[in-house]
Parts: sequence; C-alpha cells; structure tokens
Amino acid sequence: MNRQILMAVLAATTLGLGACEQAGQQAADKAKDAKEKVADATATAVDKAKEAKEKVADATSAAAKATADTAKEAKDKVVETAADVKAAAVEKSKEMIQKVKDFLAKNDLDSADEIMGHLHKMWDSLPDEIRAQIDALKKKIAELRAGAAAPPAR
Repeated sequence: MNRQILMAVLAATTLGLGACEQAGQQAADKAKDAKEKVADATATAVDKAKEAKEKVADATSAAAKATADTAKEAKDKVVETAADVKAAAVEKSKEMIQKVKDFLAKNDLDSADEIMGHLHKMWDSLPDEIRAQIDALKKKIAELRAGAAAPPAR
C-alpha cells in the first residue's frame, strides 16, 4: 500500500511539475508578447513625435517667413509714406516761399512774416536748398523792416 501511495504521490508530483512548467511557459510567452507590444507602441510613439516635431518646425518656419515678409512690407510702406510726406513738405514750402516773395513785392511785411513763421515750423523737414531760400527771405525782410524804420531822408 505504501507503494501505491508512493506511486500516486509521484504521479501527482509529476503532473504538478508538468502543469507548472506549462504555466511557466505560458507566462513567458505572455511576457514576450507584452514586451513586443510595448516595443511596437514605443516605436509608433517615437515616429509620431518625429512627425509632430517636423510639423512644428515647418509651421515655425512658415510663421517666421510670414512675419519677415509683413515687416518688410510695413517698412517699405513707411519709407514710401515718409518720402511722400517729405515731397509734399518741399512742394508746400516752395508755394509758401513764392507767397512770401509776392507779399514782399507788395511791401506787406506782416503777411510775409506770418508765412515765414509757418516755414520755420517746417524747417527740420526741409532740404538745405529750401532752407537757404528761407534764410535769404529772412534777411530781405529784416532789411526791409530796417529801411522802413529808418527816419525819412531830409
């Protein structure tokens, strides 16, 4: 009977060890499958991150170019506007200088002085050529005022 019990225990142990070995193999297979899935998921995530990085770089580059283009257009517009303003100031000053000359021809010094005040306000925006004309008119007005203030000759 001991022998039968011993055989039964031995059979049970063999079956148990076989079952454990089979369960261990299944666990190893599952671990291997899980490891492969993690590796695949990691590779996919890395690929998507690279794609996202490239898209961000492209978008950043496009935004920088658009900003540079807009800045250049704005600068060009400002330069163009400044040139237009300067040209208008020069043209207006020439008209005013002619009016001063006309008033001087009529000996209307007060009206000439009034326009000279406006020309003086524009001084910084005028070219040297116009400034020289204004200076000459100032001198002429001063001479005319000095002559008008001189006592009459006897």
